[in-house]
Amino acid sequence: MLLHSGRHHPHWASHSILAQPAGSYQFTTDGQSRWISDVMPCPVNQWTHKPFKDLRSLLAATRGQGLWLGYLGYDLARWNEVLPSRAVNDRDWPVIELAFCPHWQKLATGWGDGSMADAQAKASQPLAAHPCPGVGVHTSAV
Repeated sequence: MLLHSGRHHPHWASHSILAQPAGSYQFTTDGQSRWISDVMPCPVNQWTHKPFKDLRSLLAATRGQGLWLGYLGYDLARWNEVLPSRAVNDRDWPVIELAFCPHWQKLATGWGDGSMADAQAKASQPLAAHPCPGVGVHTSAV
């Protein structure tokens, strides 16, 4: 999974992240929480199928063990307030989808002018592998 920072901004887009998910949490449009993984057991003992409560439990159970990448969909507001009904032909994408990545890699620590000299200088710098806090295994540099 690649989270690309897009264009440079020193505060909001300072680097991109490369990670491999070990599992994924979904909250579906029919109001069900679920964990999807072949390699990692569900971090939460029991779902309440209440998105905010399940999300709090999930984040508390994995605190300091990895990185979460994903999205909170617009339809999550339906569990907080009354909104107009959904479209008949809605795409039925999950309301929440978050991938848990216990290991991640920061791909760039700085930006240059985009020149060939700048690209060659960056190419000579090794990429560092970073564990998330609480994880003792490093990913290998790509």
